[in-house]
Amino acid sequence: MDKKISHAEATALEYIVRSVFNCERFGVMGVADADHLERCPLDAAMVVFAPLYKNKTEISEIEEFMDRNICYFSFDDYEYDGKKVKKYIEELKKYISKNLYDATTKTLLRNLNDKKTDISILGVVEPFGLFAPEEKKIKNTIEKINLTLRTYTGGYLRFEQDHYMEGQNPWPIATLWMAMYYDKIGKKEEASECIRFVVNSCNEHGLLAEQIDNKTMTPNWVIGLGWSHAMFILSLWGHTLINLI
Repeated sequence: MDKKISHAEATALEYIVRSVFNCERFGVMGVADADHLERCPLDAAMVVFAPLYKNKTEISEIEEFMDRNICYFSFDDYEYDGKKVKKYIEELKKYISKNLYDATTKTLLRNLNDKKTDISILGVVEPFGLFAPEEKKIKNTIEKINLTLRTYTGGYLRFEQDHYMEGQNPWPIATLWMAMYYDKIGKKEEASECIRFVVNSCNEHGLLAEQIDNKTMTPNWVIGLGWSHAMFILSLWGHTLINLI
């Protein structure tokens, strides 16, 4: 099947699906995958709206939305229209604003099932760009992340009540994600602090670990973890760092 939308557009849809279901890539029976959504962009709406449809919430609005977009995406004479694709993605984004939002704290939620703060919420800003960093709900969410996930040593947890292994140890991947966010909004010093924190934790061979021991500030558990090293490379992309070590 030919691609119907660009990879960048499909990546935005992938993140919307992953945000709603709090899943990794390829989750929700393979729908949370940009490569798949390039060819089948309607699948994103089908799974995103399924919980609302099941609960008989906003059924008429959902059916109108689906009818309109089925007519566009599914016909054999489909021709790419950037404006229509953008509108489709924007309307799905509204789902996150409306249903993955805590009106009490005025922050974004990680999924439909709980209100735990999760570092992966940063993905709506960096790298997927679903929301602008200056939006109030994003600023509120960042403030909550700093209040709940930042450890006394300066690193970041993955999410609240993360009891993996010993629990309460900062993760390089989470700390570097904060670095990427700070870099995006122009806070270079804060970004540098996050990167230095991670770099100073590597072992004698320069390898990064899964976690950083809060007491000893040494690498902990899996050492030489691919995720940590990949995130380190991404965090340095376009970032000018002075006196890194």
